[in-house]
Amino acid sequence: MSPKPKRLDSSPTKSPTAKKQKLKGPRDTTEVEGQSDQNMDAPMGPRKRSLLSELDAANAISQQDKNSPPQWFIEFEMRLDSRLEKLNSSISEKIKSLDFDIETLREDITYLKKENIALVDKLDDLENRSRRNNLVIFGVPEPTDGGKESCWKTVADFFKFAEAEEQDFLCLERCHRTPTYKPTNQQDKPRMIHVNFSSFVAKENIRRACLQKLKTEQYKGKKIFVGDDLSRRVQDMRKKKMDQFIKLKKENKKPFFVYPAKIKYRDQLTGRVTTVD
Repeated sequence: MSPKPKRLDSSPTKSPTAKKQKLKGPRDTTEVEGQSDQNMDAPMGPRKRSLLSELDAANAISQQDKNSPPQWFIEFEMRLDSRLEKLNSSISEKIKSLDFDIETLREDITYLKKENIALVDKLDDLENRSRRNNLVIFGVPEPTDGGKESCWKTVADFFKFAEAEEQDFLCLERCHRTPTYKPTNQQDKPRMIHVNFSSFVAKENIRRACLQKLKTEQYKGKKIFVGDDLSRRVQDMRKKKMDQFIKLKKENKKPFFVYPAKIKYRDQLTGRVTTVD
């Protein structure tokens, strides 16, 4: 038998040194790690420290640049703040000026209101003084036959009924019904009669005579009222106090009005005159 040929080994030959290196692998890695730790723990040189500082500063600046707005926006914001500050200052000055004007106007309005009240009171007083010689007669019947009425004759007949003095009656200057036309919705209600005298004394004498006569008798079966001719303002003032006036009258205190709209009454026992608030 021929000898078998030897089988060739295609794997690379392993040298003894390679085996030694493989066996020494783990030990060598530990040694390298130990050396790197020793290098990190070793103190850095001044140049390396300077480079690290510059790197840290550059990183900080780049981070700050990312968070901060651009330069053009900062400049725009500064200009806008400046303009707003000037505008705010201008508005504040205008507001102060307007406050002063408003205060001045408020004072003027207060003064004008007081002056207006004084003028209204004065005008109303002058109007009532111009009416002092007038009498107003309510309830005197008008002719029912449709004929034209002689107001002078109607007033003369009423004053004769009241037994007024002839010398006082001669002071009568003019008289007329008010309004001068008969309203269509007041056909059954007689119009009032305005009577003007040339003398205030004569007017007062006739007014008292009429009141005295009407306490006991009626004129032509009608209830007649005679009073002073007052302005609309005074009439409204007295109308507001009419409930109080009627209440005192029911209590037999005999109240009466004093110009312009004060209510007074006379005590029957003492004769003392009391003013009602």
